Amino acid sequence: MYTAFLLLALQLFEPCIEWTSPIEQDLGEIASGKTIVCSFTFKNCSKEPITIANVRPACGCTVPDWREAPIPPDSSAVIDIEFSSRKAGAFYKPIKVFFKEFPQGERLAVSGTVLAVQEDE
Repeated sequence: MYTAFLLLALQLFEPCIEWTSPIEQDLGEIASGKTIVCSFTFKNCSKEPITIANVRPACGCTVPDWREAPIPPDSSAVIDIEFSSRKAGAFYKPIKVFFKEFPQGERLAVSGTVLAVQEDE
């Protein structure tokens, strides 16, 4: 009985996220030691409010910032990602976004190239 009720509830509330910015963003070339912020924007296209439960970057060089309040239907929200460049070379950093209303995570990513520090001669 409980399982049938849960299935019915899931059918009545179908969360819908529409990303209005690219889900993979190329940050280009970044000087080593610099920090850059990029934004991922999405729209709640469901009929109920949704809430971001967690944003998990792949490492400590990417720090997420997001609104913890519920996002009303037909409203947009932004997740900012601050990337701190440390090691020279190409990078690809996956980020996973989790919403309270549904279990599967949404995948985002930032990529680019960190330029080596040029020493003065």
